[in-house]
Amino acid sequence: MTTPDKVVVHLLYRFEFGGVQSLIAECIRRTAEGSVRHVVICLADYDEAAITILGDVELIAINKPDCGSWNAHRKLFAELRRLKPAVLQTYNISTIEYALTGAIAGVPRRLHAEHGRGMSERLGNHSKYNLLRRVISPLIETFVTVTHDMQSWLHQVVGIPERKIRLIANGIDTTVFYPAQLRVTGQLVIGTVGRLDPIKAQSDLITAYARLRRAFTDSSTTFKLVLVGEGPMRALLEQHARRLEVDDGVEFLGARTDIADVLRRMDVFVLPSLSEAAPITMLEAMACGLPVIGTQVGGVPDLIGDNARGTLIAPSDPDALAAAVTQYVKDPELRRRHGEAARQFVVAHYDIEQTAHSYRQLYEAAGAWRRIRDA
Repeated sequence: MTTPDKVVVHLLYRFEFGGVQSLIAECIRRTAEGSVRHVVICLADYDEAAITILGDVELIAINKPDCGSWNAHRKLFAELRRLKPAVLQTYNISTIEYALTGAIAGVPRRLHAEHGRGMSERLGNHSKYNLLRRVISPLIETFVTVTHDMQSWLHQVVGIPERKIRLIANGIDTTVFYPAQLRVTGQLVIGTVGRLDPIKAQSDLITAYARLRRAFTDSSTTFKLVLVGEGPMRALLEQHARRLEVDDGVEFLGARTDIADVLRRMDVFVLPSLSEAAPITMLEAMACGLPVIGTQVGGVPDLIGDNARGTLIAPSDPDALAAAVTQYVKDPELRRRHGEAARQFVVAHYDIEQTAHSYRQLYEAAGAWRRIRDA
């Protein structure tokens, strides 16, 4: 009587610094039990942070940009035949077509997770991508998404049957992300965490920061702006800060693995994105007791909750962003109250253990935990 390994393969386009990748790593740690093991395959590649975050999880790069689309399918097919996984879980539009490769390779269960939409489809109405989702959907057992907003979009806009959609809320480790015991500085630190990408709109934050500094020129209050993350927009963002003559107060920290410590050095967290689902970085900031400023996109309004735990603003509005920060500068008690409410909300509704439990149930239903006995 033997119980061979049950393998769950996670297929991403790239594994790099980001909230979704952190979530995947946390869920893997909490569902890798007994003879179940996880493998992460990247269509493109991965960065050094991936190795640190994933630990001893097997990590494979297909190198699609170098080998081309057809060879990427061929190489993935070979890996799936070698691994013989019980489950293949694809993530977002960049990997959904590979559910077909999984089916041809004999993977018995295919899941697909939608954690957010990129710049080209931020409004959710990209006809080609939505058609691809519908065409591939018969090969996918369950579509997983993280917000009610995306759940409705998958059903009403994309056309995925409700019975195939499962909502699993994001979660974080609230024992790692907790408030600073004491913060006494001469500066108010405004910060954001995320890939430096057009969809994250960090340029709006730098513009708002410049306006904030001008507004408080004659005040004793000083400000610092911290941007955590890497991405294709870094050089342009640095140039933007220089052009506005605020580069002396803007710090680019790059990709970091000590996000909790960095957050605890902030006073206000801002996520000026043009599109989001349920952003992990915002949940982490809230768990650290920070008031949050976010745009009215995706699931962000649900997190901020009618301005009970932070401040909602319209996207692409640096003036509104500057005004939102100003209220926290002028009213430290509001800053404290929103931060405490944010922490309580995340602890109650977005703990990683509940997220991992939901994924464990999903994998069990898909057969990843099924015992296979020799005849």
